Order: sequence, then C-alpha cells, then structure tokens
Amino acid sequence: MKKGIFPYFFTVLTLVDYAKKKKISHSNLINKANRQTIEAFLEKGVWKIGVKK
Repeated sequence: MKKGIFPYFFTVLTLVDYAKKKKISHSNLINKANRQTIEAFLEKGVWKIGVKK
C-alpha cells in the first residue's frame, strides 16, 4: 500500500469506540485482538482498529 492512501479508505478507532458502535463487549474485542482474530493493533498501550469509511 502506498504511503498516504490509508487515511482515505479507513478510519482508525480505539477498540472502546468500536465496541460501542458495534455493541460488542470491550473485553471480548481485547481477547480477539490478543488472539489476532480481528485486525487490531496496539499503539502506545492502546488497542486500535482500522474500519472502512
């Protein structure tokens, strides 16, 4: 992927905000992120996820 394209197609949310939006428990998403069954990443101690706009 070319540099600078990511922001145009995706928005980066914290897992807390994503959990509220999708009505999924935060602890469930943390477990999925640790098992890498969702495409989340850890940045400065905060779990985040990229979602399509």
